[in-house]
Formats: sequence, C-alpha cells, structure tokens
Amino acid sequence: MTPGDRTLGRTLLLGALDHLPEGTPWLGLAHGALELLEDPTALERLIRMREGGTAVRICETSRAYLGYDLQGFAPLPTSEWQALLLRGGLILL
Repeated sequence: MTPGDRTLGRTLLLGALDHLPEGTPWLGLAHGALELLEDPTALERLIRMREGGTAVRICETSRAYLGYDLQGFAPLPTSEWQALLLRGGLILL
C-alpha cells in the first residue's frame, strides 16, 4: 500500500484479511506486509488465523532482506508464490 500513510495501509490490509474466505489454506506475507509482524494487534490477528487453520507463511527473500525472524510462522519460498502469481493462482495485495 504505497505511497501513502503506513498506518492507514496496515489498517486497510488488516481489514481486507477480515474477509479472507473460510478454508483459505495459507496467507503469505512479503515485502512491506512483513511490517505486520511489528504491530502487536496485527501479530495477534495473524496468530489467531494460524490457530484457526490458515497457515501464515513468510516470504524467504523478504525475510532475509529485511532481517525479520519467522516468529513461529512457516517459511514461504519466493519462487513458490511468484509462480502462483504468474499463473493467476493467488491474489496479491
């Protein structure tokens, strides 16, 4: 959600996650979305999603570049989500 206000972008992204269809197998975080790991409210929501059966996965390239820890979430190979994106197999916010 750039350019713009980071707090507003985070709020809008979290609002979108409220509409994630039930049964979604996984949610991947990459690039700026990793900032959600710094926000206690967002982190709590991600943990609840994981506990509810939606795996929360962290892009390996983004994590390494930005220096984030996985914080108990599953890694997401960059090539996996990029291949899905190019085949129309995922939604990128």
